[in-house]
Amino acid sequence: MTYQAYWSLSKLPFGRPESADDFFPGRPQREALARFDYLAHSGQAIGLLVAPRGVGQSTLLRRVAQSVGIGDCAFEIVYSSAKDRSREQLLRQLAQRLGSQRLGHDPYRKITERIGASAKAGIRTMWLVDDATPLAAEIAGILLAASPQLSVVLGSSPERGLAIAAAVGGCALRIDLEPLDLADTARFVRHQLGVVGGSPAIFTDAAVVRLFEFSEGRIGPLARLAELCLPVAAARKDANVHVDVVESIQYELVPIAA
Repeated sequence: MTYQAYWSLSKLPFGRPESADDFFPGRPQREALARFDYLAHSGQAIGLLVAPRGVGQSTLLRRVAQSVGIGDCAFEIVYSSAKDRSREQLLRQLAQRLGSQRLGHDPYRKITERIGASAKAGIRTMWLVDDATPLAAEIAGILLAASPQLSVVLGSSPERGLAIAAAVGGCALRIDLEPLDLADTARFVRHQLGVVGGSPAIFTDAAVVRLFEFSEGRIGPLARLAELCLPVAAARKDANVHVDVVESIQYELVPIAA
């Protein structure tokens, strides 16, 4: 019997979210989404999403990108990852996702034309840039200067935030995504188990507390640690995942640096 069958799970509960139903709306996520809503309704052109490593920046941006709009504002929302991408790659990816297959000699013009065409239909464009680099911020600044119908959100770590903001000429709106607190950690664990058909009580309360302490509320490390606990507890034929399983996994298999 697989450990998924042992716990009556339809799939891995703590893997990458695959649909809108898998997204966990904790307090930090709700507050960040409220800032996206403010950006859309206030007409702000640029926002800086600041998130420490492992708290779910990519998941949040992909969630926003799944939307057909923000609140009652119609947006065409495009997600890109800027990590290790050149200027040409970033422009080509953005243009293609906006519907331009041939860039020609002036990719900026092609992109602004697509943004303008959407604006004529009453639809603004929002570009979400994950793992933003100064180069991506520079490109965003050029496009923003040419396209008043464009909004951009640049995702960054706290360490790189100032450099990213400087490269785009400053960001008037900052969106912070913080780690989960203990209460949200417990809700996250139960939510993920429930999505895949598992009992919300698989992890004991004490085990959840240890998950929170080891992960410091960062969803990435929290999910990895929780996922690794399930096969170990199943192999022991435990009725629940207890605190000793969490501790053994953390100390033996997942160094705190992870």
